[in-house]
Formats: sequence, C-alpha cells, structure tokens
Amino acid sequence: MRVKSNLPVLMAQHDPPLNQAEVARRSKVSPTTINQLYNDALQRMDKSLCERLYSAFGWTPGDIWVVAPDSSDQADNFTKAVEAYADYCEANNYIFDQPSRVDSEEKRGIVYLRNVRGPQARYSVKQGKILD
Repeated sequence: MRVKSNLPVLMAQHDPPLNQAEVARRSKVSPTTINQLYNDALQRMDKSLCERLYSAFGWTPGDIWVVAPDSSDQADNFTKAVEAYADYCEANNYIFDQPSRVDSEEKRGIVYLRNVRGPQARYSVKQGKILD
C-alpha cells in the first residue's frame, strides 16, 4: 500500500466543484504545487501548505492523503469504480457524492454504484470506465 493524494476527489466533492486554478487562488498556493498534489506527484507537504489548504477549505492532511493499494496490488472493482466516478464527475462538472460499498453491487462485469440516496453510476469492469 502507499499514500496517495485525494485532492481530485475533494475538488469534485466541493460545492460548487473546484478546478486547480481556483484551489491555488483561494489557498494562496502556487498552481505548480496544486498541480503536483492533484496528480499525486508531490513528494512532501510542508506545514504551511497544510495550513493554507485547511484555512481555505477546511481540508486536513487526513482528507488530502489516503492510503491506497500499491501499483503491484490489484485494486478491487469497487475502488476502481469510485475513482472513475470521481474523475467522471469532475470532467462533467457534476457534484461527487461518495458511493457506499454496502449499497453498491457488481453483476455481470458491471459495478452499480449506489448510496443511501439511490443509484449513482454504472462502471464497466471490462472497459474500465463509467457508462453513460
């Protein structure tokens, strides 16, 4: 397992969804640093960066960083589906609402993402993408 940036998910969950330029502007952090954090290329995060992101958005280091499977580990289909759904929401300017593992199910190569509010999206395991 490894530590991975959760910034794309946080940006998609924000109401309204944020883009990198807006995160940089509101937090007074350089766009390059935000881009590196977004693309999981930032090697370390200093205290001032944590403080600026918390002041601007209320994000803690525990929100920004998540533990993820190593590239050598096989991520389960639900995790892949949720990541694809977060990317899909960001690309389409939709509000991301975290699916529930308990309410979601997989049938015949399709992961049906759901939460307590109801159906959200369908993810094709074979195609590796959200189905429109």
